[in-house]
Amino acid sequence: MEKENNLISAVNFYITKACNMRCKYCFAGFKQVKSYLNVEEQKKIIKMLYYSGFSKLNLVGGEPFLVDTFSELIKYSKQLGFYTSIVTNGTLLTTKFLKENARYIDQIGLSIDSLNAKTNEMIGRIYENIIPDRLFYEKMCNRILSSGIDLKINTVVSKFNRHEVLSDFILSAKPIRWKVLQVLSVDGENDIEKMKISDNEFQDFIVRNSKAKNVMIYEKSEIIRGSYIMIDPMGRFFDNTNDRYTISEPINKVGVEKALEQISFSNQKFIKRKGDYYKHLTSKKIAS
Repeated sequence: MEKENNLISAVNFYITKACNMRCKYCFAGFKQVKSYLNVEEQKKIIKMLYYSGFSKLNLVGGEPFLVDTFSELIKYSKQLGFYTSIVTNGTLLTTKFLKENARYIDQIGLSIDSLNAKTNEMIGRIYENIIPDRLFYEKMCNRILSSGIDLKINTVVSKFNRHEVLSDFILSAKPIRWKVLQVLSVDGENDIEKMKISDNEFQDFIVRNSKAKNVMIYEKSEIIRGSYIMIDPMGRFFDNTNDRYTISEPINKVGVEKALEQISFSNQKFIKRKGDYYKHLTSKKIAS
């Protein structure tokens, strides 16, 4: 582990590898994951993370809405004291779920790569008869904001969408943060050869969408690698600093501190990409 003064304060817990979409660039297929933790094992890890000093928990997948105990995990995390965040493709996000769980969720990250249905189809953003377009995403954004939850939008830039202009939509959607990421290669997890873009092409996208620069944070591949602390569906820390995953022993077996020593991460990179932005936001307070 890179020795630094401070630990990265946010952690991404990939609670499932199951997904109802098949995005071609996805690096979270977790081909080496053969089993899942049960909800009590997941809660044990979440509690260990909180008392180890982490303050933001991001529940992700796969698609986290495919996990039956998802609501239970969100509630438990918020009751512990975490700033709670989830990332979803939006297809399973219902008004009923938000009505029942909004008080436990500080932020929802909505994955939006394109407003064009044909482009989303090429990327693999398809679920049954749903191929998202601008109208679909407008509906999802309004649903989140109407529930009193902060909206974040995540966009992965690849060959398929690098010429698009999303800035007008972003400004109308009113996210607190628009995270724009260069498509990332992870050996053994994805094959992005046909989707890869150069740094210059990525920069062109940034410039083309500069109208939304006040909410945009962009991350080139080199800043992505090592700037996140992540946990796989089997409860192990992993990193992507060497173009492939390095995986720790199970957290529930060896503890947070020892497991962290088995991966690499950079708090300096985390700060550079303003990963601690959430500390300036208001976290929901609930009775335990």
